[in-house]
Amino acid sequence: MKTTVFLIALSFIGIVSVTASSKESANEVDAKKEYPKSFASYGDFSNLVSEVEKHRADRLIGLKEFLKMSEDNELCRSSRE
Repeated sequence: MKTTVFLIALSFIGIVSVTASSKESANEVDAKKEYPKSFASYGDFSNLVSEVEKHRADRLIGLKEFLKMSEDNELCRSSRE
């Protein structure tokens, strides 16, 4: 009985140590991996948002007008979400 408990405990410790060492290895690989530079430019995105914001403000309709347009079977697309 004591031998069985000892072997189960030893097996558990072995599994835990193997799992921990494999996680460390994966983290080391991720730390060494170099990713290519992104083609996205936050500055360009920010400038575009400023330009589009003015355009959208001129075209934004109220809820009452939106509901009236939907009753007339007009195509209504809301991008407020």
